[in-house]
Amino acid sequence: MNTDITKTIQSSIKENNFMEKQTIIPSMESWIFFRNLRNYLSHEYPENIDKTTENLNLFFSKLPEFFDFYESIKKECIKRKLI
Repeated sequence: MNTDITKTIQSSIKENNFMEKQTIIPSMESWIFFRNLRNYLSHEYPENIDKTTENLNLFFSKLPEFFDFYESIKKECIKRKLI
């Protein structure tokens, strides 16, 4: 595997683990779920309308959890005077 890609993946894992340990994000599993869903919705082509519709409905059903992530991250940014 390309070393740059490996380093990027390892760095991302460390950052996500840190955020979870610091309770900045509620859970790593949910973070990965939302990231994968975002990637799918961002990169899927219109030919697969059924799958895109299914994933949008899934996202809408998870909105409360998504907003919890947002609020948690926002709170931490305010605490660290990043915003």
